[in-house]
Amino acid sequence: MTMLPQLPPRGDDAEWRRKAASLINLIVRRLTDVGASGDRPPEPNVGQQRFNTTTGKPEWWNGSNWVTW
Repeated sequence: MTMLPQLPPRGDDAEWRRKAASLINLIVRRLTDVGASGDRPPEPNVGQQRFNTTTGKPEWWNGSNWVTW
């Protein structure tokens, strides 16, 4: 599993906001699959990520279960 970059300590608000926006965009790009709980793929790959519109949360398949963040 790829680790996400860490945000720097809050200080320079402009720089912090730029990096936060970049991190949010990275997360959104990784969540390409969107749908309800009933729309989950029947045979997901380990590490597969999606946004669950039923729970309103991102989730990923750990090999046994869908795990929410």
